[in-house]
Parts: sequence; C-alpha cells; structure tokens
Amino acid sequence: MDDGAPAAPFRKAAFLLSGQFRAWDRWKALTSEERRRVVDVFRTAPSRLGDVRNFTTAARALLAAFGDENPGEPQKLLTFEPVGGDPLAAEAAIPRVGGDLLAYVDRQIARFRRPSARPKPPEFAGPGTWKTGEIYVPQVGQVHGQLTIPTYPGFTEAFDHDRLPHIDSAPPLDDIHIPTEDLLELAAQIESGEPEEKRYLHATLKGLFSVLQTTDSISPQEALRMTAGGLEIFHAPTGTGKSVMVRVLAAWFAQQSHRVTIVLPDIKACLAITRKIRSDLRVLQSLDVIKHETACAHLMSSSGMHDRAHKLARLIDEDPQTPGEWGENGERDVDPLSYGCAQRPLLESSADYPPGREPCLSLYRQGVGASACPWIPTCGKFAPVYEACSAHVVVTNHFAFLQGNLRIGVNLDGRPVRGVSVAEFALRTCHAVLVDEVDQFQSRAVDRCAGEVVLHSRRHWTAAPQEMDTDAKRLPISDEADLLPSVGQVRLMAEFLLLAVCSNALRLDVMDDERAANRVPDRTGPGCAGTWPVAATASCPTCSGPTWTPLPRQTFRPISPCVSRTSCPPVTCSRA
Repeated sequence: MDDGAPAAPFRKAAFLLSGQFRAWDRWKALTSEERRRVVDVFRTAPSRLGDVRNFTTAARALLAAFGDENPGEPQKLLTFEPVGGDPLAAEAAIPRVGGDLLAYVDRQIARFRRPSARPKPPEFAGPGTWKTGEIYVPQVGQVHGQLTIPTYPGFTEAFDHDRLPHIDSAPPLDDIHIPTEDLLELAAQIESGEPEEKRYLHATLKGLFSVLQTTDSISPQEALRMTAGGLEIFHAPTGTGKSVMVRVLAAWFAQQSHRVTIVLPDIKACLAITRKIRSDLRVLQSLDVIKHETACAHLMSSSGMHDRAHKLARLIDEDPQTPGEWGENGERDVDPLSYGCAQRPLLESSADYPPGREPCLSLYRQGVGASACPWIPTCGKFAPVYEACSAHVVVTNHFAFLQGNLRIGVNLDGRPVRGVSVAEFALRTCHAVLVDEVDQFQSRAVDRCAGEVVLHSRRHWTAAPQEMDTDAKRLPISDEADLLPSVGQVRLMAEFLLLAVCSNALRLDVMDDERAANRVPDRTGPGCAGTWPVAATASCPTCSGPTWTPLPRQTFRPISPCVSRTSCPPVTCSRA
C-alpha cells in the first residue's frame, strides 16, 4: 500500500505470469472466477514476462513513457504511477484506473478474446453416390470403393449438425460436500431388494468410514469433501471397500443431478462397474429415490470395439449347459462392444474395410470435402458418445482418457466442434472425475508424454546432435550461429559421458561402497527418487581407500523430481 492505494510489486506480478500458480499458498482459497481471471491473464501475456527481470524492464519502460509529456500538450491522466516517483528505479506500481480493479482487468482481457477457432465437424453426407477414403490394409493392399446412399422417407437431404450429440460445460463447483449418512442410506436402498446373505454394500461402507483418517477439517464419519483444483488422494488397502465407495458415489452424483466420470484401468473393469451402476440406478428409480431420468454410459474407443469383443469372447470358457458368469450377468459384456455397419450392403469396394476402420468420416464427392456417414446418429459404433453426453455417470478407461477422442464431434455449449478429447470432455462437462489406480494412471501418462533421443552413439552419425550439426549447414549463417553453441554443449556432455563410461572412468553402479547393499532401488541418497546412480571413482583422503562421489545434480537431471524439497546430503567415507 502507498498512501492508502494498493501497490503491485513487479516480483509478484511476474510470478503470476510464470504459471506456477500451485506454489502460491493462497491459490486454493481463490474462487473459480478468480482462478479463471488469473489464468486468462497468464495466457494473454507474453511468456517472457514470467521472468522478473524482463517484467521489471518492460514495466519501467512503460512507466517512463507515461511520464514523458510535451509541455505544450494537455496533461495526461496516468494509468499507473511508479512507487517512489522514479520510473527507472521503481520496483512496484500503483494503479490509477478508477473503479473496480478486477473489472479493469476483465476489460483489458476482453480485447484479446476471439471467437473460437476450433474446426467444425464434417457435414453429413446426403443421398447419392460417394467415393470412400483410401486406406492401406496389411496383406490386402489399398482399399477404396464407392458408396451409394439411397433416399428414405425421413431422409431426402443431408442432416445438419443438430443430429450430433449435445453437451454443455458444467458450472464450476469450488467445493462438493458429500454427507456420509447419505452414502450409507443410498447403499442400504440399493441392496434393499437383495437377500440378506447377499447384502454387503452398507456394511462394507460403514466399516470403511469408521477407520478413515484425514487431514481435512471435516471428519470422514461426518462427510467427504471434494475441492476443485488439484488431485486428492484416497488411499486404502485392497479389499477395504474403495470400489464399493466409488459405486455408491456414482449413485449419489446421479441423485444430485451432477455428472461424474469414473476412470478405471481397463475395459473389463469398466464393463463390470457399468453393469452394476446401471442396476443401482434402476433400483433407486424404482424406489423413487431418484426422480429424474438418469443413466450410466461406458465411453470407449470406437475403433477398438470389435477387437475387444473378440478378445473378451476368447477369454470366456463356459459349459453351454451351465452358462455361469454370462448367465448371471444377464446382459453379456460382449453386447456393448458389438455393432453393425449400415454401409456394408451398399458399398462396392476393392476389399472389405476392417472393423474399426470403416469410412465413417471419409466420404467424398467432387466439389465437396470429406463428409460423415449419415448413419452415425443410429450406429452402435458411436452409441457410447451419444450415451455419454446424456448420462450422469460416465465410465471410461485410462487409455481412452489419456489418448481418446470423440471422433464424430459434438455440439459443445451450442456450437458444433470436432477434436474434443475424452479428457476435455470429462474435465469440462463433469463436476468430478474419479480415477481408480492413480499410480498406474500416472505411469501411463508419463509413458505417453515421454520420448527418447539418442544424444551420442559409437555408430557413425546416428545421434541427434550429430544430425543437427550437419543440417545446420543448410541454415543461414545467423541461425547457425545461434544454434551451434547449444548443440555443441550437448554433444560435448553426451560424448564425454559415453566415453567415460566405456573407459571405466565413470560407472553406473556403486557396488564398491558398503552402503550399496542396503541402498533402496532407484535411489542415490535419502529422500531422492528416480535419480541416476552415476558415481565417479576417487580416493578417500581419510583412509586412501576407494570411495565414490555423486556427480553434480546440475549435470544429470533426474527424470522424476526429488521427493523432498531439500538437496541430497553429502556423501562421506564409510571407513572414517
């Protein structure tokens, strides 16, 4: 504050533009609207302003420009004033914008907002003759053909995008309060029609809540609280009732007219819990506990449904006289994975299109771009997308959440768009996302994002820096001068490391040290995970015996960050 007016330090302003919001201790206390405003400013501002030095330089230049006035012109109304009066030495500024400061921020951001540039889905194909997209099929070759779409009483011209599924963004909820008594009551109601010996939901859930511990201000025996923002971990041993809790939570969200996505490791688990949740919702609707229409949908990859159905069928080995699990389930798991293609009897092609690669979005006609199959709204292949858009409970798997895409497009907030990923669909249109086996989920996310680059190899000119060095000769001299220093440093470090390892100057193990026998795998020091156990042989000054010293952490960065925020303790000789 300066004379009662709020002053904005350049250091704090640059921090907000650095994107490290979660390191701010007040971030969790902000409302959804306040967080959105901060993120909008971050996305609008140039990335270089996240560095406090760059921000300070730019801010001082702007303040100095405000102070430059021509004596012959009317005096300007300053929007910002430097604290201390000297714009070239200021470390903070005082806004003089008048009115609400946050309203001023919103007005400035509004200038940079543009209509969405997301592409629209392809138009539906109408009656007539269409060429199909050409694909390559192993052991078959190129497959292409011609599709003749007839006219039907309700289909005389191409559909518009209104036939695509409709979904709206969920309103933000900063906090979801789930009373424990409501969950226990729902569990009892779900199994009220079961024989006494088959009732386990209420007892399991009650036992789980009785032993739960939390750092939250609310006891788990009173309520569960979910807050918007970061990931909240629910940890319990196997067999304690986590799956039961997720199942009852799904019913609670449906009862409250909230949407929830449940992410499970594989399709088999998704099919099982989808079947159970659908049964639970039917029971609660019959008891008039849920008074509105509700449903549970299984969202999966449309291109892999046929292969998954075959794999699932091969895993089942039952006596035809005693149907076993399939008979108990009633609705076979293979049914939701099966579909038929309406194009097949109307298509003339050089060979059959493989299941999952049908020309659903690649129908062509002269003068018309790629068009979509008119049977998409009624096709079983894309039925999961339509069901997921209208259901309160959506079940999907890890792979689909990380890499899946709603191929056909959707009407999102009233506008037809394509390229909506399953992750965006879940996070944008659902009030909560529950992830089972989060360790496995994070591992798959890291594997998906990770890649490898060969920095040096004994094979001639096979490493990436060597190829960059060669390709740089095709660049202008100024660009080559900017590129070569960085490439040269990478080559020097990589070549030194490989040659040092090959000549035994460096070793990738520390087996000479007595502490290596008790060393936790994948650790080089207490509190550090995922670091490289690279050691350099040296002589101990105390006993003149061999010892080892970790190389500087700045030289070899670990893939995973240090578990503790402190640096590893120095290594001392075990013989001293």
